[in-house]
Amino acid sequence: MKANRNQKINRICHKLYSKYRKNVISLVTAAVLLVTSMPLADISGVVSKMVSTVTNALSAMAEDTYTDISNDIKSGVYTIQNADDFKKLLNADPAVYQKITILFSNNQSQFKASDFTGIEKGLGNEEYPFMGTVKANEGSAINLPINFALFEYLSDSANLDTIIFARPEEKNSALLAENVIHGDVASANKWKIKADPIDDSGATIYKSFTSVIGNMKNGATVDLDIALSNNVKVEVSGGDNAGLACGTMDENTSLAVSLSSGLLDVSGKSNAGAFVGKMSAGATLNIDKCNALTDVNVSANNAGGLVGSAENAEINVGEGVTITMTGSVTGSVTVGGLFGSYTYSKADEKTFDISKFSGMKMTLACSSGDTADSAAVGSVFGVLTNSTDSAKLVSLALLMILLLQTSRVLSGQAFMVVLSEDILPILLNLNLHLVISL
Repeated sequence: MKANRNQKINRICHKLYSKYRKNVISLVTAAVLLVTSMPLADISGVVSKMVSTVTNALSAMAEDTYTDISNDIKSGVYTIQNADDFKKLLNADPAVYQKITILFSNNQSQFKASDFTGIEKGLGNEEYPFMGTVKANEGSAINLPINFALFEYLSDSANLDTIIFARPEEKNSALLAENVIHGDVASANKWKIKADPIDDSGATIYKSFTSVIGNMKNGATVDLDIALSNNVKVEVSGGDNAGLACGTMDENTSLAVSLSSGLLDVSGKSNAGAFVGKMSAGATLNIDKCNALTDVNVSANNAGGLVGSAENAEINVGEGVTITMTGSVTGSVTVGGLFGSYTYSKADEKTFDISKFSGMKMTLACSSGDTADSAAVGSVFGVLTNSTDSAKLVSLALLMILLLQTSRVLSGQAFMVVLSEDILPILLNLNLHLVISL
């Protein structure tokens, strides 16, 4: 605890020194003038010495930021046998442990949430994201009752054993990693994550987190296997963009997800979806496995059953997989059974195969109104945009015509889908493909 407190003090001193160095000089000069009758010509030397003393002390404190673990790393392996070992690693220089193997012994059952009080950030930083290996002794699991993401910055090249998280308190932070960056990896490594609803007190209730991964940076590739406890609702909330698997997918990222059954509440400020909050241009979501999801509630400004908002993004569903989901989607701006809002701006043809989502039976509502003039509510998309012009679809018959004559009717247009929730199952039974052609 003392080392962690000193670390915070040192960082504060470093920031204060960097930002207010000129103020320190002015303050010292004023102090000298107040307590001495020394001529101004002689004051400069005194001020110089005093400022030098103060700044040297602050600089020394700022340099003494990290805990030294270099002697604890044996043959590239740092072994964690107790909470103190783990805290020592969390306070170490990311450059030192960036590529090592972190070995958890079979004693994590001794970890208590109180062991990590005051720690707010996980492993790695932007300059030195963790890209090594995290493993457990054979026959054991990694159990972490922590209130912060295990990684602040994690490379997609890292190898991780199964990690079980038991969040002890409500916290606006990701579960596994706040940021995942693209490293030297040809294909995604499989990361198995389990959320355990049982805390130190034995209570069986999930404490909220913003997502498993907060932000996937440009080009990152991840394969997530997420296991949730049956009959206990998971609350994903607190982020601007909220989704169980990932809050924000930046450009050209790829995320594969296998998800066990579970109850789920997802709420974000701007964008929210059961799987991803926001997908940027070129992002791809592959749903390899998804058991039935019941009583799923999604809410945000832009809310979608799967994704809150997306731009030139792809969603693929694995062979033999059909998404089954019941619950509600509620938004203040756009609400869609699959996407809250979707923007497409490429020149080539775009096809949405909605036959894989025949099991999605979500109730749709918009808090600012559920009519075409006040908000966008659609069984597939809340808003689907492909240019600056606009047209509204308010009937099944008109939608059928556009589905059959898409390339001719939708060319150069944007449109808003405004359909009642009972139309989606009808469309799905027809196994139609929705095509946008610019």
